[in-house]
Amino acid sequence: MTGTKLNIGRRGFLKILGAGAAALSATAMGLSTAEAQVAAAVRPYKLLRAKETRNNCTYCSVGCGILMYSLGDGAKNAKPRIFHIEGDPDHPVSRGSLCPKGAGLLDMIHSHNRLTHPEYRAPGSKEWVRISWDEATTRIARLLKDDRDANFIARNDKGQTVNRWLSSGMLASSAASNETGVLDFKFSRSLGMLGIDCQARLCHAPTVSALAPSFGRGAMTNHWVDIKNANVVMVMGGNPAEAHPVGFKWVIEAKMKNKAKVIVVDPRFNRTASVADIFSPIRAGSDTAFLMGVVRYLLATDQIQHDYVRAYTNAALIVREDYSFDDGLFSGFDEKTGGYDKASWTYERDAEGNALRDASMTHPRSVLQLLKKHVDRYTPEVVEDITGVKKADFLRIAEVIGTCAAKDRTLTWLYALGWTHHTGGAQIIRGSAMIQLLLGNIGMAGGGVNALRGHSNIQGYTDLGLLSTRI
Repeated sequence: MTGTKLNIGRRGFLKILGAGAAALSATAMGLSTAEAQVAAAVRPYKLLRAKETRNNCTYCSVGCGILMYSLGDGAKNAKPRIFHIEGDPDHPVSRGSLCPKGAGLLDMIHSHNRLTHPEYRAPGSKEWVRISWDEATTRIARLLKDDRDANFIARNDKGQTVNRWLSSGMLASSAASNETGVLDFKFSRSLGMLGIDCQARLCHAPTVSALAPSFGRGAMTNHWVDIKNANVVMVMGGNPAEAHPVGFKWVIEAKMKNKAKVIVVDPRFNRTASVADIFSPIRAGSDTAFLMGVVRYLLATDQIQHDYVRAYTNAALIVREDYSFDDGLFSGFDEKTGGYDKASWTYERDAEGNALRDASMTHPRSVLQLLKKHVDRYTPEVVEDITGVKKADFLRIAEVIGTCAAKDRTLTWLYALGWTHHTGGAQIIRGSAMIQLLLGNIGMAGGGVNALRGHSNIQGYTDLGLLSTRI
């Protein structure tokens, strides 16, 4: 017999002994060698040592909840680094869901294109030069102070104290917190700045102009989650399936669990229209005529909730005798100034100053009867001529809307910048508010007029009113 010499060194021999010892130990503990290998190969839970921080996604108005996980024990030389982001399952609106933009937040945080330090470009230069935060804040403060010292107005021509600084202004965000917004206002006003504005005005100024006179506050009347209670979802001037995909899940839930009908009226056949029960194209900017046609249809077919309209709207109040509307102009128009004297735009009053009321709502100068007279011109034929919506499609949509005059049915209205970015945006939104009041769908589960904002805190900045007109 000839023996074979093993070509093994001391280190290899020790490895074999170690593996044999591990196998014996695993066997003693009731594990086979294969099971021991699998157990050794399992990765440790990557969030085990992580710090969890709750936050909101800043992309759109849904404001989905996110959980951010970072490493760093708080020591002076340890720099925390976010390495994982996921949806927050406890968030009431998103319930753990994130859209592709939210799911990609981690890539945005660590993107090489993300600006993480101040840069300065000298006048006439093409190059941006990195500077420190101290240099940036010092330069900004110096430029502001020099401009304020040169242009500050302490008194006007009448000698009155005004303390104005007109040569500099401030544009506030709409994705920051309410607390930041308050500081924005205090900072600019304490320096005397008059020119202050925010992104919320660009997005939803017509929303405030329409919903505030209608309901007392220019805001989304119902919660995202409440959309699931609707029997009909009307979408005009927006595309929530694409722009607010996580919020749109509540529309889908209304379809699945509440058998809700989704109606989309939009110039484009968009992703929201692809899941709608009814879609009709419309000429851009003609929404007001469409809505006034719906108001006429509801009044002509008596599909309004009478008790609600009588008790919770101004429909029964009697308007002054000198109020009128002829040839596109309201009473009080001044041809020289191009403005209105609104003195006649109010109600008849009794000796105590209270507005006169006709509970039957049949008085010829009651708000309801004047509304009937005003919208009488918007017949289905006129609506088709102005908007391009076919008469049959219009009547079909109006019929579905009219079913929500019943006390056990509600319609919710969703819109976005497709309404607000028109010169007549306030009139369009006001039209939807009038329809919802006639149907009795305000203050009801599954009802309301819901403005879909573009940033996570446009509503907060809208409420703060960071405008030059606010003192």
